[in-house]
Amino acid sequence: MVSPYLIMPFCSAIIYAVASVLLKRALKEGATSDQTFHFTNFAITLVFLPFFFFEKATIMWANLWQPVLVSFVFFLGNLTTFWAIKKGDVSTVTPLMGTKVVFVAIVMVLITKETPTPGLWGAALLTSIGIFLMGFSEFRKKTGTIGLSAIMIVLASALFFALQDVLLAHWSTNFGAFTFMTLSMTCLSGWTLMMWLCQGRPSLKMPRAS
Repeated sequence: MVSPYLIMPFCSAIIYAVASVLLKRALKEGATSDQTFHFTNFAITLVFLPFFFFEKATIMWANLWQPVLVSFVFFLGNLTTFWAIKKGDVSTVTPLMGTKVVFVAIVMVLITKETPTPGLWGAALLTSIGIFLMGFSEFRKKTGTIGLSAIMIVLASALFFALQDVLLAHWSTNFGAFTFMTLSMTCLSGWTLMMWLCQGRPSLKMPRAS
């Protein structure tokens, strides 16, 4: 029987792909990338808020800087993803996000000093090959500056998300996992609000269809 911890990321991948399609549709219907970025981050906070009430472990408040830092890394990952979509296209950006598994293996070695299992390295290699085969024709069509810059930005995004994954796994257990996730995603709204204010409080009103 397949373990739940393997089923959940599989379901997550499906949901992420569906969300990317819906995001592309919203942008076509008139929403701006900034509006969708802000609303996405606020929605993530609302989803994670109830996690606080499931906490049973002792909270290590002295390490409060850890969820704050993780939230900022996640913010940068989301920001670069939307930036890449603005520069390129969802059909190019989404498959490239699969390179995160490669960065996870590398970041794990650099930060935790743990050596990934041969299975993880094999998965990273197979993922890289799969991404290349799926996106080769698409990349050939977009060999211009915009296509290349979008690819570089989304690779940076994958690196930020990989860093966030490793830090979350490395720190959250000792801190209090549920509270760690709640605080991280609550701080995400804080970073988003700061960005919105720095942008001069642009309108968040979107066309109804989007």
